[in-house]
Amino acid sequence: METKLITIKEYIALLKNSNEGHITMYHESLWLEVISNSFNSELMITVTLDDKGQILALTPYMNLKKGLFSLIGSPLSGLYTELTGPIFKEGSTEKEIEVILSQINFLKTRAQYIEISIPNNVVLTEEDCKKNSLRQEIHKSISINLKKEKEDIWNDFEGRARNMIRKSEKNHVSVSEVTPTIEWMEKYYLMLNHTFSSQKKVTPHPFIFFKELIKLHSQGKVICFSAFKEGINIANAIFLNDRSRLLYLSGTSNQEGMKTAANSLIQWQAIQSAIDIGVQEYDMGGLGIGSIDKFKRSFGGEEIQRRRLVYRSTIFSLLEPLARWAREKGIISVSN
Repeated sequence: METKLITIKEYIALLKNSNEGHITMYHESLWLEVISNSFNSELMITVTLDDKGQILALTPYMNLKKGLFSLIGSPLSGLYTELTGPIFKEGSTEKEIEVILSQINFLKTRAQYIEISIPNNVVLTEEDCKKNSLRQEIHKSISINLKKEKEDIWNDFEGRARNMIRKSEKNHVSVSEVTPTIEWMEKYYLMLNHTFSSQKKVTPHPFIFFKELIKLHSQGKVICFSAFKEGINIANAIFLNDRSRLLYLSGTSNQEGMKTAANSLIQWQAIQSAIDIGVQEYDMGGLGIGSIDKFKRSFGGEEIQRRRLVYRSTIFSLLEPLARWAREKGIISVSN
């Protein structure tokens, strides 16, 4: 088995003949271009071949330079990418573990940190992980089944979510889908900056990322909503439309928006609009922050898990806590 790099042109050509079930919008060249441009990261594409030279898997990686370190991921944490990982060719299921280990070992010569999304059915033994200096990490989210009647989905909400939506409507908040322009994104980012600064934090992602999302909107892959009260914008949210799946990417509001629960009304409007266009699943975009998790869980749904394999070199493991502290303090950022 051999893993090597290929060009983006070769990747695009091979992608057309790949297993459609494994491909998400995160694997597509447009999304990869947006991330590369936004975060000054280098796109790397690997192909893994069997002993006869037949393709077993294609995998897009992002390579981000941080000082002396190279961080490579498919996906790479912090780059607003939820899913990538290998696109396995039909018939290669029994070799998935070998493929993943081949790719990781190939990348170890190029990076001090590697992470890769793996299918939930692929389970490495403790011995495999120890031998290859790997850890298995779990990323959780909430998934709402949209293949139901709107009334049934509403009834699945916790009382807290329904009450917040009613509160917003009672306060005469209105929500509408909008076409994101540069001006809209600038206002969005200004509100987002204010949200983080009020928490004494630095906005983790650069404005250019949100600007780049306009390209995806023109392809029908980004959906934006704004909430208004008396004609004044008080909250906004951005969603990704990945075929039959909607993902909550980012949201923000001002004090009036928080006071009137505008974000709850946006969520309900987004769910209803998604159902209307045939979306079958709504992903709340990950768990991990207590106060936000409470908000997301109030909309019902089921907790889901996604697994990643992570490699950290010895020196990276020693310095990673210091780097996290510096990022939280704004001394360094993802876009640096």
